[in-house]
Amino acid sequence: MSLRTAGIVLMVIFWSVTGQDYGVTYTTHSICALKGSTVELSCTYKYPKKDKVTSTFWFTRKDSRGKFVSLRDDDDYKSRVKYNNDEPESRKTTEKRHFLTIGGVRESDSAKYMFRFITSSNKYFGNTGIRLSVSGLQVTFPSTVIEGQGVSLTCSPTCPLTDNSKLSYIWYKNGHLLTNEHNDLNLHTVIGDADNYSCAVKGREMLRSPEFTLNVRWEQTSLRKPVAGITVIVLFLIFCLSGFIWSKRKAFKTTNDTRDISDNGQRQSAHVYEIISDLAVAPTAAQTTDTVKQEDAYYSSVHYRSQDVPLYSTVQLPEAQKQEGQLAAAKLNHPSAPI
Repeated sequence: MSLRTAGIVLMVIFWSVTGQDYGVTYTTHSICALKGSTVELSCTYKYPKKDKVTSTFWFTRKDSRGKFVSLRDDDDYKSRVKYNNDEPESRKTTEKRHFLTIGGVRESDSAKYMFRFITSSNKYFGNTGIRLSVSGLQVTFPSTVIEGQGVSLTCSPTCPLTDNSKLSYIWYKNGHLLTNEHNDLNLHTVIGDADNYSCAVKGREMLRSPEFTLNVRWEQTSLRKPVAGITVIVLFLIFCLSGFIWSKRKAFKTTNDTRDISDNGQRQSAHVYEIISDLAVAPTAAQTTDTVKQEDAYYSSVHYRSQDVPLYSTVQLPEAQKQEGQLAAAKLNHPSAPI
């Protein structure tokens, strides 16, 4: 075996031993955290018992010189991070747990976090890391919202939260707090103009979801039956009202016509009665003149000469009656005379 081949074999053996003695294992590969919350990342790391750990830290990037930057030294994290070490879990291979706590996570904190430790004889880090996704809240709803129908709104992060069971949600409508405390908001009947909705997690009211507008669309097919029924009822009422008004007008007109005819008949009857009365009561001019003449003849020649005058009337009679009287007197004086 050549020296070169022997050197390669020794290097492989040394790497295998070293790889088995040093290592980092992460408790999870990804975490979704809500913006503003506190996140805890953890891992276990091991190293040979003969080594002594001199430094441990978490990082997300390297500096311009290619050096890993501890989060404690990073201006974006140093006031919000905390490290914590556990005691060794095994006496054979010194194995420890390490925790990273980040408070008030921001969306800019979304990155892959890796752990690195340095011993007296080696430097090691786990390159798989933990992917942290920092999420805000969003409101999801159906793409089509029809007036008169129900709709369900859901408040959720943009990624599935690692621990969502402890959260209590609150809802806002047009900026006003609603009583619902679940991540689902059920609107049984959507009526009226468009409203603005948003949500937040209780205790973090300042971190609301973006406000969105629920645009309600009126669809003719969805309201065809109710509208048709209402239209029929309205038309029926209008028809009944029109018939009622027409009958009232007709009855009023008939009453007025009857009154006019009655008044005209009464006026005509009164006029005829006046004419007949005038004809019956007022005599003609000729009759009036003859009556006046006769009365003058009967009463104008009445005279009282003396008490010796026989008591009989000397009233002058008309010529015909005078002749008849003379003839009667002659008969009385001469009864045997032939007539």
